[in-house]
Amino acid sequence: MKRLWAWVNRIAGRLFSAVLGWRGPFGARSAKVFNEHLKQTSSFLNSLAVALLGFAVVRPLFETGQAVSAFYAVLGLAFHGVSHYVISMTKEE
Repeated sequence: MKRLWAWVNRIAGRLFSAVLGWRGPFGARSAKVFNEHLKQTSSFLNSLAVALLGFAVVRPLFETGQAVSAFYAVLGLAFHGVSHYVISMTKEE
């Protein structure tokens, strides 16, 4: 049974590392790869923040009687804050 479990674990590890680039739950990938993934995630969140803030400002221009959409503005600022938090988690190389 131990050999079967070791074989399944080895196959699953190879599959995850080859397909997903995942090395395991304890961060066995290099700091450069980890930092690059953090930068990409932060950039994505920041793009969402800019889109939401733009929507909050542009939407009232086309709909009469509407003020700035506070909900979308706050949501955009929240995404921007989360992107700052994500980029602050970079590792030293």
